[in-house]
Amino acid sequence: MNPTQAINEFDARHGGTSVAVQSTNGNWLLYPDGARRETNPYGRLISPPSAEMLQLYPYNGNQDRLDLDAIERRIDYWDAKVHHLVKAHEQLRNSMMGNDYSDDQLKELERLSDAVKVARQALDELKDERSENPAVKEFEARKEVEAERQQRIKDKAAALNKMKV
Repeated sequence: MNPTQAINEFDARHGGTSVAVQSTNGNWLLYPDGARRETNPYGRLISPPSAEMLQLYPYNGNQDRLDLDAIERRIDYWDAKVHHLVKAHEQLRNSMMGNDYSDDQLKELERLSDAVKVARQALDELKDERSENPAVKEFEARKEVEAERQQRIKDKAAALNKMKV
C-alpha cells in the first residue's frame, strides 16, 4: 500500500479530513476520536488508545491510564479546534473593522462565534471528565502530599534559622 492509500484509509476510519484539524504547531492532523497523523505523507498514523492496547506498554493493564490518554487526545483535538476557530473569528472581525462589510460577512462572523462556543463547551466537558479520572486524582493527591512535605521542610528550616547562636 502506498502512503496516499494508507492516509486515505486512515482518514476514512477516523472521520475524514473534513473533521480533522491541524495541531497548533502544524505538524499533526487531529481527529475527534483521538486519532492523529503527521502532516508529512511519510509520517506516523496513530489510532486512538483502545482496549486492544491495554496490555501493552505504557498501559500494562492500567485501564485508568488508557482512559486518560484517550481523553487527552480528544482534548488536544478540541483545543486545536478552538484555537483555529478563534483565530478565524478574529481575522474576519479585524478585516471587517472600519469597512462597509456585507451581511454575508456578518453571518459568517456569527457562525464562527457559535462554533467557538460549541467547541469551548466540548473542551470544557472533556477537561471535567479528565479531572474525574482516577489517574489524575491520584496524581493530584501525590502533588498535594508533596506540597505539604515541602511546606513542612520550609517551616522546619525557618525554625532552625531562628535557633542560631
